[in-house]
Amino acid sequence: MEHNKEYNKHGVTFFNTRVTVVPTPDGSGNSVDGQYQVTYLPGESIKVATSSAVINYQLVHPTPADIVFTGMRTDQSDLDPQFSIPTISQDGRMLTFSDSNSRKELIKITLLWRAGVAIAHDPQVENDPRG
Repeated sequence: MEHNKEYNKHGVTFFNTRVTVVPTPDGSGNSVDGQYQVTYLPGESIKVATSSAVINYQLVHPTPADIVFTGMRTDQSDLDPQFSIPTISQDGRMLTFSDSNSRKELIKITLLWRAGVAIAHDPQVENDPRG
């Protein structure tokens, strides 16, 4: 699936991913031992092929209002990180960071939420500066 992408005159690509986090009382979800179903629209993986990108994850309906972002973790090197420190909107419904995409690699990230209990889920970003 193609992500919502916008380009500006400076060559920065903007990716917006809509995220739903929905409680699943029957235990059929894909996060927190089946307690929540996490879905990414348009998809769970983002491929960055430009020299610089801004990546935004946005919690959308039907995600309950009490579910908010608390941060993220990555498996990237602390010595040469590709991602900036993320920022979270005032209402906790958006998490945004930049990606310098200076080398080819697959970066696993863990998005963190709060909904009475800590929730984590693992989308990924594939960096390929050569396109």
